[in-house]
Amino acid sequence: MQRSRWFTAPRCLLLAAGLAAGLATAACQQDEFNNVAACEEWVDSVSCGDTDVSTLIDCDIYADTTQCDIADYFDCLTDNTTCDEENGIIDVSAWTSCVSLASCD
Repeated sequence: MQRSRWFTAPRCLLLAAGLAAGLATAACQQDEFNNVAACEEWVDSVSCGDTDVSTLIDCDIYADTTQCDIADYFDCLTDNTTCDEENGIIDVSAWTSCVSLASCD
């Protein structure tokens, strides 16, 4: 059986490298984010007495203002949210430490 001259070792390496680059590019293009949905999930997960967190944060603002994934911001908010269970008051004072994570800079 005669082997095709096209599939020589250097060409196969180039083909493999090109295929890998194409797959990497496709994988990178799959990195989509939805900050509005992430915000809404976060709002739904916060529970503190009768406090409605949706009155504190309008998730729709993340639709046009952020051009990158800011999931770390919502993780930070989770880590820095405390609730006085006795009176159901949420303490948001520590949220200021999260502000830099809400930016794409």
